[in-house]
Amino acid sequence: MSSELFDIGSVSLTSPHLCADLVEILATVNYKGNFFIHKNDFLSIANEASLYPEDLDEYLDIEKGLNDRAKTDRTERLVEDIWSHLEYRQRIFNVDYPFIIEKDEIAYRKGNLSNGQRIYKFLLACSRLNSFKKHGVQQRWARSFSQCCKEAMSSLLPTYATVRVFDANSIDRRKYYGTDLRKALLRLGNDLAVLSINKNQCSQQSSSGDAGID
Repeated sequence: MSSELFDIGSVSLTSPHLCADLVEILATVNYKGNFFIHKNDFLSIANEASLYPEDLDEYLDIEKGLNDRAKTDRTERLVEDIWSHLEYRQRIFNVDYPFIIEKDEIAYRKGNLSNGQRIYKFLLACSRLNSFKKHGVQQRWARSFSQCCKEAMSSLLPTYATVRVFDANSIDRRKYYGTDLRKALLRLGNDLAVLSINKNQCSQQSSSGDAGID
């Protein structure tokens, strides 16, 4: 990952777990010129960031009536919540966690990563795909994410179960469901043994895409 092709974009300051994802990515892409992020670094980022449109009203409602000191205290509490998330991840993922947290800093583990750490890094990147601007990378990572989910789901189900990917560009879609979305939806409904299939509604869909099913 490179900071040159990474754009922070909008930030959800009402969701500490999403901010924790961002902090980890910033450490990974060498955003500050070093492979670590200090709490104060994120404080400055939070103060300058644009907010998710869906979070804007909620955030502004909370900010109403707060003086500058109270607003600063609120942002500092957010950072503490973020660090609590990060420390929890370090405990839970243990050796598969590709970062080191020491007091007020989180650092990316450079060098050879284990398979578990590489998977964590990949899933982390997928959590913020729109921030990566290299041509074609979003599409490639999205396809790989679907395959990763397929493997994960297969491991949770009985051995006789079959897991397929419905994404428009997936192998399963081309070879099993077919590329025409209208026909693919009918086959998906049959496979899921739904009580009824609205064939008229399916026929009104576009012939391409996946209707938001992934």
